[in-house]
Amino acid sequence: MKRSTHPSRGFTLIELLVVIAIIGILIAVAIPTYTGVVDKARIADTRASFSKWASALNKYQVDKGYFPPFLLEEREGMPVILGRDNQQEHNSFIAALKGRMWNTDTQRWAKLEGDLLKQNNKREDYCGELTEDDFGVDGFLADAWGGTSIHVLVDADNDDLIELDGNALNDIKDALRNDYDRDVIDRAEEKIKVIRQKVAIYVLHDESGELGTRNVFSWDIHKYLEAEE
Repeated sequence: MKRSTHPSRGFTLIELLVVIAIIGILIAVAIPTYTGVVDKARIADTRASFSKWASALNKYQVDKGYFPPFLLEEREGMPVILGRDNQQEHNSFIAALKGRMWNTDTQRWAKLEGDLLKQNNKREDYCGELTEDDFGVDGFLADAWGGTSIHVLVDADNDDLIELDGNALNDIKDALRNDYDRDVIDRAEEKIKVIRQKVAIYVLHDESGELGTRNVFSWDIHKYLEAEE
């Protein structure tokens, strides 16, 4: 049997460049798709946590007739911000929801005592279990990207709505420009400045890009914006 005397044909430079170009196109398509899927999952997880926390605050208010004292120190419409830079507010929030004290350093529970007892004097648990999905790696409550700047608003005057303070409204509008055109936001302003809930919890787009936090709201703000598109 004769062996072929023709050498095997290799790829030409042009063919290799075509293959590389195709791979590049596939990567360019796949990465945004993957990122979008991950972001949608994180938005859903964050909203689920916010819904649980808001439900706990509503239970607190029904039981006691008022919201946790630390949430009533500012005028209605000005959010209380939890997080690493506001540890007292963060600790008070957990005390109100759980009736226990959370140590962010050891990440362990302790008996509620001292000034924090003012937030939940009967040590009632209104929230149920707080899991690792609720906390970031450093022991603070966090969104699904790891951000801890969580904004909390409550209906202090018991009229079933919260009108945003001007600064809070502007911050939300600025963040929404990452998702909507400016004119859409401006047309929806009168509707988005009034939250028809007794509790509202939200995080805003991470402008620094360090964490990637997206806009997430415990109430349906998007229906007003989508109606104006």
